[in-house]
Amino acid sequence: MSSSAQLLQHPVLRSLRRALRDTQIESSPLLLALSGGPDSSALVGGMALLQRRGLAGLIRVAHVHHHQRPEADEEAALALQTAESLELPAQVLHLEAQPGATPAALRKQRYEALAIEAVRCNADAVLTGHHADDQLETVLLALVRGAGPNGLAGMPSSRTLRDDVRLVRPLLAAPRSACVDLCDRLEIAYCQDPTNTDPTTARGRLRRDVLPVLEAMRPAIATRVAAIAPTVGAAATALSALLPRPSDGIWNRTQLARLPHAVTLAALHAAACELCEADSLSSPAISELADAVGDARMHQRVFEVGGGVEFVLEASTLRVSRSSCDRA
Repeated sequence: MSSSAQLLQHPVLRSLRRALRDTQIESSPLLLALSGGPDSSALVGGMALLQRRGLAGLIRVAHVHHHQRPEADEEAALALQTAESLELPAQVLHLEAQPGATPAALRKQRYEALAIEAVRCNADAVLTGHHADDQLETVLLALVRGAGPNGLAGMPSSRTLRDDVRLVRPLLAAPRSACVDLCDRLEIAYCQDPTNTDPTTARGRLRRDVLPVLEAMRPAIATRVAAIAPTVGAAATALSALLPRPSDGIWNRTQLARLPHAVTLAALHAAACELCEADSLSSPAISELADAVGDARMHQRVFEVGGGVEFVLEASTLRVSRSSCDRA
């Protein structure tokens, strides 16, 4: 095991210290989400080391047990064992999900449970172990879906979870390999979720078929993309401030037509995304609509852009809504 002084220079510890400082939670009570995998185990191990050196406030650990997989009981037991070995208080949050619940539904349920636990134990933030490789996968999947600028910015390092509880992802700058390395150095046992490499899922196929090729083409690509993601996020925020918003779902067509085509396109995409998921949208259809806004044809036209969203273009207005068929 490396000395604690040496470990403070480890990529995971550097990421933790920077994130705690940037989000101003260095002395705040925190709740750490521990799945039992190497990423969240590195998070908990690193935070425990910072706390022992007086560089972090009170921390507690929570493991969410969905009772969805045969190995879930072992993962819960390992999470408690890890917390105990680091002398951290821990709690298993037992949830009963609906049969066949989607990953998105489970994630939402998990965050809700963590937020409730954070309020119960007076924690200011919930910390998760999402790392640079997760960020790369998120950006690539957003690109495949045809997401807008916000989607291409990946996961934010911090966002509001509920009321006065934040969700913080302090390891987005650190690669998965660094998390594994820190666990090995701290002699923390961890498990691997078999669904993470399931090729029938989008992320599993990315990890098996795509990421090794990208890594071979551009070593350390995950940390490169993770480093630029905040800049993309800032650009997306700036662009969002420029976008004209519809009033009660209606734009003035003339004003919209005077904007640069790219801004019009972004405005239409953003409005559609407020009514459906980005991956349901047809980018060619939205592009065709953006072209039509500036043409000379004045008769009414209806554009179905996917996800049950329609735009009705008339001589002086453009209206966006759920399609009449979808409403019925």
